[in-house]
Amino acid sequence: SKQFKQLSSDGQFPSQPWIIKRLGAIEKFYENCGIEKKKDWSEYTNEELVELAKSLSSKRLPLDTINELSKEKRFPSPSYIYKRFGSLVEFHKACGFEVKKDWSKLTNQELIRLAQELGQGQNLTFEKIKKMSTHGKFPSPHLIYQRFGSLPNFQEACRPVKKDV
Repeated sequence: SKQFKQLSSDGQFPSQPWIIKRLGAIEKFYENCGIEKKKDWSEYTNEELVELAKSLSSKRLPLDTINELSKEKRFPSPSYIYKRFGSLVEFHKACGFEVKKDWSKLTNQELIRLAQELGQGQNLTFEKIKKMSTHGKFPSPHLIYQRFGSLPNFQEACRPVKKDV
């Protein structure tokens, strides 16, 4: 879509609406040009998904951007990326993008200690975890759910152990 806009604004190519009006759909344009559009993300190789990501951005795609692109059917969903690459970090590494710390290497106990330290006696909420994750200070909520099953399970694991006196 950006390519169409840029080329048509430069006068080098008809606009996307003009193509749709003439052919009925962009897919017809691709078909007439002999370009085979893939129908399902499973038809893409990991290398093709990496190339697609690199064509969309010169730096790593944040989770919010991937969600937005997925809604527009321009990129697979985050859960599909996790399924194919194991994690968003691994996907970004495959793309050659600069990545944040690989939190998956920490043990559950190390995650709990970090949460206790950052929470300063308070449970970390979903919003706090997401914000800290965005700033590279804590793993994503996805990793927490993956490891502990739910946020309440994680919060329970983070409660200090009461010692008998």
